[in-house]
Amino acid sequence: MDPHILLFTDSAQVTKAFRPGGVYKVASILRSKGYRVIVNPYCTDLTKKGWREVAKKYKSKNLIWVGLSTTFLTFNIEKLKQWREQFENSDNEIIQHENAIDLRFERIVEDIVYDDSHLEWLQKLFDVPLLIGGSQLTRNKNIGKTNNKNIISVPGYVEDILLDITKKLEQKETWADQRNGYYGFDRDSYNRSEFIFTHDDHIEENEWLPLEVNRGCAFKCAYCTYDNIGIKENYKTSSTLLKEIQRNYEQFGTKGYYVLDDLYNDSQKKIKDLYDNVWSKVDVEWNAYCRLDLLWRFPDQLKILQDSGLRATGFGIETLDDRAGKVVGKGLGRDRIIETIVKMKDVWKDDVRTYGLWIAGLPGESTESWEHTFKWQLAEGGDLIHAHHWQPLYINHRYDTIHKSEIDKNYEKYGYYIQDDHWHHKDGYNRKTAVDFAEKANGELEKHALRVDHHGYGVLRNVGIDHKTIMKRWDYYKKQILSKIYSDKNLEKRKRFTNTFLN
Repeated sequence: MDPHILLFTDSAQVTKAFRPGGVYKVASILRSKGYRVIVNPYCTDLTKKGWREVAKKYKSKNLIWVGLSTTFLTFNIEKLKQWREQFENSDNEIIQHENAIDLRFERIVEDIVYDDSHLEWLQKLFDVPLLIGGSQLTRNKNIGKTNNKNIISVPGYVEDILLDITKKLEQKETWADQRNGYYGFDRDSYNRSEFIFTHDDHIEENEWLPLEVNRGCAFKCAYCTYDNIGIKENYKTSSTLLKEIQRNYEQFGTKGYYVLDDLYNDSQKKIKDLYDNVWSKVDVEWNAYCRLDLLWRFPDQLKILQDSGLRATGFGIETLDDRAGKVVGKGLGRDRIIETIVKMKDVWKDDVRTYGLWIAGLPGESTESWEHTFKWQLAEGGDLIHAHHWQPLYINHRYDTIHKSEIDKNYEKYGYYIQDDHWHHKDGYNRKTAVDFAEKANGELEKHALRVDHHGYGVLRNVGIDHKTIMKRWDYYKKQILSKIYSDKNLEKRKRFTNTFLN
């Protein structure tokens, strides 16, 4: 294929062989207008020789620009050094996984987007403009900052400007970003837009694909850093989603989806409409993020979601403390939370894998309360929810470019102060307290359950591990066996893709 655009991205862990949705959204918009687009979702597997092989195969007079999505690339300086050493010293290999350094279980920041010299090298390799996009641009102000006029930083949502950029670069003109804000978009066009996958994406049999249902959330939790919050009942049209699902089945036999939606069950109208007009008409399974208090308010959602094909979901429960929950926008309260979880288990049993997310450090919740919740998780909570995960509260008090939560912007109002570059709360706990607790709790919880969130569930299904296997009550030893199988299968899948991509 002689492409007009080449797009590259990767996931935060090199073991994860899934397709991040954003880069395929870009590809789909361009494909809908007749541009030939090639996507590599596992670009960090490539060595220098591998990148040269890509250029040898795909570089041509018709190439307009090359794009790099940063969304799932994360920063860890030590792993960056390992990545760089492996990248630089691998002239005889195309795929990095064949080398000695094992990065399989690490969150690495691929030097690709943080090193100006590497960006320069990529741009010169393909000899066309290099566009840098994705959410990491709002988190690291240095990404894409270079004097090279052919390296263009494009933060925020790009669907409304993408064709203008491409047309200008096609005509060898300069594109200048004239937007007042980076996160506005045409909602009506968005609700009728589709992901367009082609055989050039090398989709395998039974592979789970991203399915974009909605952007935004109906709620405004105090710790949330997402944009487009407080938006209700505005989602993709059912006819658009049904058409996309049916096309993917006809072309690739696809029957599994990562549902891209900040909150799937945010309205009765939405879940009933999508059941009646989409899910009841196709045979598919999917995962999504849901909200527990809506299951309490509308208990009929449980059966609708199950019948729709939901097979794994995660809940941001955050806390069982009544006061802290109300302060941050999760006001269901301990008794009703547990009541809802019991009902959920009674209806879903092991048909839907559940994953509870918790935050240590919310305003007004004591360390004793964290411990009390942890003990509940080890006892009856471990039987009601398949897995739990704690994370320490993060307060962004330094960066202006990242999306900021209500707590980020007004942390003093919630009782926090900054000392030694970390948050502390007036009640006596701090970030270190929360980090230490989360590490201890997660370490103990992992001995009792396979810690797989709803997205990780899709990754396991993506490499051929069936639902019943995932749902088993794994002891610690057996969990390590499954982890190795999962890791090896993902590496094999990535390797197959890269070999196909280059041959």
